[in-house]
Amino acid sequence: MRYFLVVFALFACLTVQADSTPSFAQIDISLDDKQVLPLSNKISFELHSSKPEGLAKSLSNWDNITVKQSNDDTLAISIIGTSKSISKVLDKYSAESFVIDIEEEIVKKFTSAFAQEVRQSSSLQELEHYVHEYITDPTYINGFHIASVVASQRSGDCTEYAVLTTSLARSLDLPSRLVLGTVIIEAKNHVQAIGHAWTEVWFNEEWQIVDAALYGAQDIQRFYLPSGYLENEGPGYVMSLYTVMTRMPQKISNLRSFK
Repeated sequence: MRYFLVVFALFACLTVQADSTPSFAQIDISLDDKQVLPLSNKISFELHSSKPEGLAKSLSNWDNITVKQSNDDTLAISIIGTSKSISKVLDKYSAESFVIDIEEEIVKKFTSAFAQEVRQSSSLQELEHYVHEYITDPTYINGFHIASVVASQRSGDCTEYAVLTTSLARSLDLPSRLVLGTVIIEAKNHVQAIGHAWTEVWFNEEWQIVDAALYGAQDIQRFYLPSGYLENEGPGYVMSLYTVMTRMPQKISNLRSFK
């Protein structure tokens, strides 16, 4: 119980207002003094973290991201386009778990409704759209709910969207996993960074990002920076959550494009 309270408090202190994007944290971000918008699809920045070594090690599992440690708490990071996981497809990414409880009746009903609505799923965008529309009560007071609870309550923030997307993908025999990290969003006149959760689905022989929480968002481009995935989906998942959350950036500075 103590661990649940720790993580709930952590999520609560990172909560953003209900009129913003469905995420759980606003992260301080600033452009380089010489940088103006728009950005290119190649960016670099300094990231300040209390656990830079852990974050750097985790990021080594994704292509299109390069990391160098500048000093004790700062990483120099470059991202080119969309981050691509290079992790192996493990059996657990297709299995039922405590968090992704796809054998629960309410989750089966949720999946069955998708199958009836989209008879021949041919794109991951259909999963994004379905989950986005299914959650009718976006809220920022939840801690972290398992799939059957989300399917029943139809409520939550980005973590609930990601949990439900992961369960839907696995129910459709698509290996998937829940990822926690930061998304840098470029809008027309500003850039923001938010702590976020999304799903990676093995589709067309590669890991692809599926982000139901931000489906339909009017942004110019996004850069996904994973802090890690939910490695432990059992009853002790809270400690896995806590480990990944401690790697989250405290600040992003000197954001700039490069050639």
